[in-house]
Amino acid sequence: MAGRVSRRQAFSHNHEHGDGADVKIAGNIAGYFLVLIGAIWALQGLNLLGGSFMTGQYKWLIIGIAVAIIGIALLFWANRQRRPGP
Repeated sequence: MAGRVSRRQAFSHNHEHGDGADVKIAGNIAGYFLVLIGAIWALQGLNLLGGSFMTGQYKWLIIGIAVAIIGIALLFWANRQRRPGP
């Protein structure tokens, strides 16, 4: 059985190099979620998407845009090119 790697060995090997893949995945998920929620809130604030207490409220347009911008910034941060370590 030479050449077989246990799950524990594979897990520790993948995570001991600290390549940041988990952070990138989490950042992408959170970023896309924030952009989606921000867009929905902004559309409700503009009265283009009805069915909520936020519909037609200018306040929710501003909050939605702010949340979407935070989501876009998070996406850029999660996907930035990292410099190789020493």
